[in-house]
Amino acid sequence: HKLTVVEADGNYVEPFVVDDMDIYSGDNYSILLTIDQDTP
Repeated sequence: HKLTVVEADGNYVEPFVVDDMDIYSGDNYSILLTIDQDTP
């Protein structure tokens, strides 16, 4: 699945796509999740 990050610590960011990400204590992110597999 792909993650599109749209906000970091209360600030909108230029959306970017990642496969995974590290989130540390106190960090806040808003993401859009793209599901790329069909359910059985």
